[in-house]
Amino acid sequence: MKVSSRLIRHLKLTKRSYGGVSTGVINGKRVGAMKLGVAYYPEHNKREHWGRDLEQMKGAGIERVRIAEFAWSRMEPDNGAFEWAWLDEFMALSMEYGMEVILCTPTACPPIWLVEQHPDVLPVNDEGRRNVFGARQHRCYNSPSYLKYSLRIVEEMAARYGKHPNAVAWQIDNEFGGEQKRCYCDHCRAAFQSAMEAKYESIGELNERWGNVFWSMEYQTFAQIKTPMKYTADLSLKNNPSLEMEYWRFCSDAIVSYCSEQARHIRKHNDGAKRPITTNRFSLIWGDNVRWPDLMRDMDVAGIDLYSEKLHEIAFYADSNYSLKPGASWFIEYGPGVNNLRDGMLQLQGRGCDWMTIFKFKPFPFGQEQGLQELVTLTGEPTDSYRVLEQWSAGPNMVEESRDAMFAPSGVGMYYHFESSWAYTISLWGAQIHHRLHYPNYVIDTVYKSLYRENKAHRIVFSPDNLEGLHTLVVPLQIVHEPALEDALLRFAEKGGRLVVTTDLFQKNAENVYLNDISRFYVEVFGLSSFIAKPLSEEPVQIRRSYGKGQVLLVKKDATLAEWESVVNELNL
Repeated sequence: MKVSSRLIRHLKLTKRSYGGVSTGVINGKRVGAMKLGVAYYPEHNKREHWGRDLEQMKGAGIERVRIAEFAWSRMEPDNGAFEWAWLDEFMALSMEYGMEVILCTPTACPPIWLVEQHPDVLPVNDEGRRNVFGARQHRCYNSPSYLKYSLRIVEEMAARYGKHPNAVAWQIDNEFGGEQKRCYCDHCRAAFQSAMEAKYESIGELNERWGNVFWSMEYQTFAQIKTPMKYTADLSLKNNPSLEMEYWRFCSDAIVSYCSEQARHIRKHNDGAKRPITTNRFSLIWGDNVRWPDLMRDMDVAGIDLYSEKLHEIAFYADSNYSLKPGASWFIEYGPGVNNLRDGMLQLQGRGCDWMTIFKFKPFPFGQEQGLQELVTLTGEPTDSYRVLEQWSAGPNMVEESRDAMFAPSGVGMYYHFESSWAYTISLWGAQIHHRLHYPNYVIDTVYKSLYRENKAHRIVFSPDNLEGLHTLVVPLQIVHEPALEDALLRFAEKGGRLVVTTDLFQKNAENVYLNDISRFYVEVFGLSSFIAKPLSEEPVQIRRSYGKGQVLLVKKDATLAEWESVVNELNL
């Protein structure tokens, strides 16, 4: 049955659990198909081609175009000299063609005049080398000059287009914390010292909690704390892991603060209209250096970019995106150059994605991402991926089957903890120090993959207060102890939940220091008096215990995919 948008608006919606949250359904079926957008760069194309391109987008069923994310030099070619005519023209033309616009702030690409006038906008890497102009993300989030001029272009853009009838949404920046994860410049050092002074009552307390007595690393004042640049020695050495952990938190907080400040500037000009604001997060395979729940807190929509044809990976990101903002999940960039585009789209829609925006409509003939084809070729011929979108939008032969097949909520959750991931990465030595992906790869390609079912949506849990409605919770590699999480896990099992944890559970504190005393979880649940340093057996499940009305399984922290699958089968998940 094809459900018209008018009928949907007037029907009374019931509610059905989606992994513990709700989505609208009619007669037990999910309402509405996932809609399509595409990235387009009018500043790259001749004006006489704009209309032709918009017409071709419409032909594929695309309803939104995402623009302007890298166009700062065209909006402000010189300091304070704003040029909006080209963007005004495209906004008007897109409205003529019935194509809604997602406006992006262009702050990931500071123009040459800003870099030359204020070189301190450029970030410094962990070897003390300042970056250069010539790519993107060449900015420090703590540079006063960068903050001043980037927020000015956001303010000018929002003031001009905040009330525009065809600006239906905003994307802030592009893939925060992408190319350069952390900056180590003097601005960052001063801001970091202030943050540590605000957090710790005294330098003595900081020394004690970080264990700075080791190798005589005790500070006398907060002003002596440096950014954790690479330590150069013939023998591989590294910084204090507590210093690294605090600095990684600090850098994540700086990005979150900057994103929220952009949102504040935009909201001043949104004229009360419902124009949602989001930002497009990186996938975790490129590093999980920004805590997602913090970044999404001030966003109206959870936005993410993904380039993958692995269905379990697509499912993980769809589940995590929906879990962050139930009912407001967008894939802002999705690569069309895959062999299973339709299958991936069905996974996204079934897991609650409302808008999927392809990157990109046309290939770039120039620049670092030049190529021959995207949805269309360089000369404008439709590709196989264009045909997939055409068929998807035409319905009902493709889209209705997924619209009417709400994915069954699994009742299974998997915990993802950014700081445990950081603790593992920071602990790597020598040549391993450049391998930044141990935790994300293991969690996605081993643990989640063992849980993946084509038609079941799982909840990705980021905080201990989001366990309601789950019957099973998997907590892999949770090495950092959090008292609130420990309490929540004990309550969860006591009330009848099934809990799967790994043998590294709660071994370190928030300062990235190993605990001298075993946490009460081990005592109360397993009856242990010390941490498990080596596997107790060759079996993946080391200990099984009943706790209250529930069950707790302790799994080897390095269990293989096959071993995790055996655990999942045992629990009949």
